[in-house]
Amino acid sequence: METEWRGLMRIAICDDEAVQLQLIANYVEEYQNIYHQPLTIECYSNADALLFAYQEDYAIPILLLDIQMKGLNGMELAKLVRKYSKDTIIIFITGVSDYVYDGFNVQALNYLMKPIKKEQLFACLDKAIEKLNTQQPTIALCCDKQWLRFPVKDILYVESDGHYLDVHTKKQCYHVKKTMKEMEEELPTSLFFHLSRSYLIQLEAIEKINTQTLWMSNGQCIPIPKGKYRLLSKAFIAHHFKEAM
Repeated sequence: METEWRGLMRIAICDDEAVQLQLIANYVEEYQNIYHQPLTIECYSNADALLFAYQEDYAIPILLLDIQMKGLNGMELAKLVRKYSKDTIIIFITGVSDYVYDGFNVQALNYLMKPIKKEQLFACLDKAIEKLNTQQPTIALCCDKQWLRFPVKDILYVESDGHYLDVHTKKQCYHVKKTMKEMEEELPTSLFFHLSRSYLIQLEAIEKINTQTLWMSNGQCIPIPKGKYRLLSKAFIAHHFKEAM
């Protein structure tokens, strides 16, 4: 299958049985090679370690979880994950069917029984990646030593501030250490316009434009650099009125 996913996608596998953990990892690696998917595979022998890694930035979109594990089990881990994200895709791979109905409560994508069949896992991964491609894109930012994840469309504009950026969203402003180039690479070009060295603007958040100034939906006025009005106007029209282009 072809995918619209861009960049490395993290897949975490958690199973306290070393043989099973390695087997599943091998299958995922085979899937990666066959379908040329840009995946990075992470293996965890206990749920606590995976939870710690997940809480670092909430940027592991697919979890393959065994349920029956010592200490924190896979179902308990899934319930904790759901407190942070409703979009993280959870696939259970387990030797018992007792928890199948609990799987519905955490919106698991699927519930595969051991011994796992490679073709079934491949079909689940196809479905998981397809679902990720239809989800609203999100971005993770580190602010005040905490990672935050929110929808890309919440960003109104990004303003340069020395070696930092001020990311203005619908709710508040986040001060992050990141270059404008790095931010541009993480945001969809169809939604954002590079107005100048100082500003990256979300096209959908623009209220109105004249030849010298644009007004954002939060009331902020931003000057338009000389020579940028026509390009901005064209991008704005293309985004809002595609039939006119």
